[in-house]
Amino acid sequence: MKRKTDPVQFVWVQNKPENHSKKLKESLEAKERVIQVLMKLALTEQQEKPVHLLG
Repeated sequence: MKRKTDPVQFVWVQNKPENHSKKLKESLEAKERVIQVLMKLALTEQQEKPVHLLG
């Protein structure tokens, strides 16, 4: 039995530059907040017991 498949079409959707830069800025701000939280956690934990960094 032969299987019929529909052709697949890809459509390129270009982001508006202002929207893209806004999302990029928001993403960077979110990453900064995550890093700050992790640094605070690391400092808090380091005060409680020494932290051994791998690498």
